[in-house]
Amino acid sequence: MIGKTLGARYKIYDKVGGGGMAEVYLARDLQTGEIVALKVLRDQYTEGNDYIERFQREAKSAMKLTHPNICGVKDFGSEDDTYFMVMEFVEGKTLSHFIEQKGPLPVDEAVKIIRQSAQALQEAYKSGIIAHRDVKSQNLMITPLGQVKMMDFGIAKSRDFATMTTAGSFVGTPEYMSPEQAQGIKVDSRSDLYSLGVVLYEALAGEVPFEADTPWGVLNMHINKQPFPLTNLRNDVPEDLVHIISHLLAKNPDDRFQTPAELITALDLVMKDYKTPKSDKVKSKRIPRSNPRIKRAIRKILVTVFVLVLVAGGLAAYLFFTAPKAAKLSILTEPNGAIVYLKNQDEDNFREIGRTNLEIKKLIPGKYSIRVAYKGYTPQTVAVEMKSGEDLNLPVFILKKVGKVDPVTANLDWGRVSGELSEKKLVLKNVGESPIDIKLIDHDPWILMEFKPFTIGPGEKIEVIVRLDPYKVNPGKTYTGKLDLKDSLEQTITVPVHVEVVGKVIEKTDKMTGENTKPSGNETVKPPDEGQNPPSATTGLISITSNPPGAAIKINGSPAGTTPLTLSKSPAVYSIEIIKGGYKIHRGSVTVKAGKTALFSATLRK
Repeated sequence: MIGKTLGARYKIYDKVGGGGMAEVYLARDLQTGEIVALKVLRDQYTEGNDYIERFQREAKSAMKLTHPNICGVKDFGSEDDTYFMVMEFVEGKTLSHFIEQKGPLPVDEAVKIIRQSAQALQEAYKSGIIAHRDVKSQNLMITPLGQVKMMDFGIAKSRDFATMTTAGSFVGTPEYMSPEQAQGIKVDSRSDLYSLGVVLYEALAGEVPFEADTPWGVLNMHINKQPFPLTNLRNDVPEDLVHIISHLLAKNPDDRFQTPAELITALDLVMKDYKTPKSDKVKSKRIPRSNPRIKRAIRKILVTVFVLVLVAGGLAAYLFFTAPKAAKLSILTEPNGAIVYLKNQDEDNFREIGRTNLEIKKLIPGKYSIRVAYKGYTPQTVAVEMKSGEDLNLPVFILKKVGKVDPVTANLDWGRVSGELSEKKLVLKNVGESPIDIKLIDHDPWILMEFKPFTIGPGEKIEVIVRLDPYKVNPGKTYTGKLDLKDSLEQTITVPVHVEVVGKVIEKTDKMTGENTKPSGNETVKPPDEGQNPPSATTGLISITSNPPGAAIKINGSPAGTTPLTLSKSPAVYSIEIIKGGYKIHRGSVTVKAGKTALFSATLRK
C-alpha cells in the first residue's frame, strides 16, 4: 500500500496505526499538498456489503461534524475494491497511550481532557448523532498542545442512518459500555456520558473500573457491580469530582447527567475552586500507577489466588452462572440456502448474515427478529429472545412458494354473435402455496363485470362472471379488448377479450311483448301499462328500471338481464341486485302477486 496513490490524489507514505476494521496511513493530498490520514478498510471486510456500508456511513456521519475537538473527515471513495476515508491528520498520542506510559493523570489534566471530549459530544448531538457508542480512551487523541480530538464515529447511531453491527459482535467496547448497551437496550447520549465517566475514572485511577477474563464478565459487572472506590486509589481527587464520576456511572440513565452540557457545567464548578498541587507527582494509596503493566501482572496473580479460594468455598459456581454467557442460534430452512437476516431491538433495519443451514455463535443475550427469504418463496419472520448461555435450535422454516395466478381461461372469445348475448366465466387458479390477493385494474367499457378484490387460497379456483354490454356493441363491428388484473406481488394478469357482432344483440327478450326493451338514451323507462299487457291469472310481472339504465340484474343471485326489463314470475318474494361498473351495487326485494305488476326502481350511486 505504501507508495500507492488512491483516487489519483492521495499518495501514501507510511503506516501509522490501525483498528479492528481499518488501517491508517500517512498520506499527502497531491492537489493541495496537505498531509492527511488515510483510513483504509481491511481486505477481509470488502467482500460484504455490511462492512462497506458501515465504513461509508462513518464517513458520511463524520463529514457533517466540524469542531475543534472532533477529528474531521474530508473525503471518502474507493478504487479497485479498496475503500478509503480521508481524515484530518492529528499529530499526537491517544489518551490510552498516555495512561499506559505515565499512569494516573493529575486531576486538572484529566478534567481538561474530559471537558473537551464532552464539548465534542455536544457538537455531535447537535448535528444529528444520537450516540457515538464507542467513547473510550483509544478514541481520544491528544495533541502536543493538549487539544483533544475525538475519533471513530464508525458505529455512531445517527438520525439519518440505521444502526449496523455484525452478528455476535459488540456494539462498542466492553470495558466502556453502559449497562443499557450491555443488555442490548436502545441507547442515547446518556450512554456516551457513562462511557465518558469510565474514561475519567481510568484517567484518574490508571485503569478502567471493571476488568474480567471474558467480555461477558465485564458486561455483567457494568450491569450489576459498583466500581472500586476511587478514594481508595488516591487521596487528591476532590470530593465533588468523585460525586460527578458516581453520577456519570449510575446504572439507570435517568440518574446520570442528561446532556454533555450539564457535565461541562458541573466540571467547571468543581475546578473553579480547585488548587493544582505544587508537585506533579500523583499520590496513590495502593500499588504505584507509574507502570500499569507491573500492576496488572500482580493483579492477575491476586485474582488467581482469590478465585481458588472462592472455588474452595463454592462461590465460583455462583459467579459462573450469574455472568451473562454467549448464546448460540441454529436456523434451518426447507428448501436449504435461504438468506437469513437479523436485527436486534436497537436496530431499525435487517442485515444479511448468511444462508441456511446457519449457526450463529456468540450472540449477546437479548431480543432479536429473524427473517428468512428465498427467491420464489414467501419470506417468514419470527421474534426470539436469547437467554444467557442458551443453545437454541429454531423449528425448521418450511418456506412456501409464493402465490401464483394461473388464468385457466386463457381468453374470452364470444366469436360471431347476434340476438341474445351469453355470459362467460373467467376462471383463475392459484398454483402457488401461499394465498394471493387479486384486484381489477382496467377493462374495456363494453365489458360488464361484477368484481370486488378477493383472495385465492393455495390450489383454489375462482370464477368471475363476464358479460358484454348490449348497449355498447354495434352490429357489423369487431371488438378486441382485454381484462387487466393485478396480484399482491404487483404482477399483471392480462386476459384477451374478443367478439364479432354480426347482428342486432339483446341481453334478454321480453316474453310479454317479444321486443327488446333497450332504451334510446338515458330517458326514464316507464313500466308497461297493466291494461295494455295484463298479467295472467297464475303469474305476475316484475318491472325493473334503473337510473342510469343498462345495469346488470340478478334475481335471487342469478343473472336475469339488464335494465330496463319486465319479466313474468310466479308469485313469491324475490331478491334483486342492480350492478353497473363505477356504481355501488343496489340491493332490495320485491313481492310478486298473481295478476299484478310489481315495480322495482333503483337510482344508482357512485
